[in-house]
Amino acid sequence: MASSDEIYDEMIAYTALKMEQYRALTSEIEELEKEEEDMVSGAYGAPDGDIGAVMDQINVYRDQVLCLRIEIEQIWSEMHAHRANLMTRYRDQLVSEL
Repeated sequence: MASSDEIYDEMIAYTALKMEQYRALTSEIEELEKEEEDMVSGAYGAPDGDIGAVMDQINVYRDQVLCLRIEIEQIWSEMHAHRANLMTRYRDQLVSEL
């Protein structure tokens, strides 16, 4: 059985891993939103711009952002469930070590 220190270290490492995944997805979302903004601002100024094509591309960007946001929700869900399990194990181990 793992000691309370080992469980605590696992909890910290797991949280750091999930937060890094969260930051990577958030960064990707920001990039997609920036690309969408650039496309919209470029389309308004173009005299020969195909608004239909621009709207199609915007919808693609928004779909990608939605998928990434769903991934973020899954990361949060996994993280909270696993952390709750680890915290329970940590508490039980601390009690048994007393």
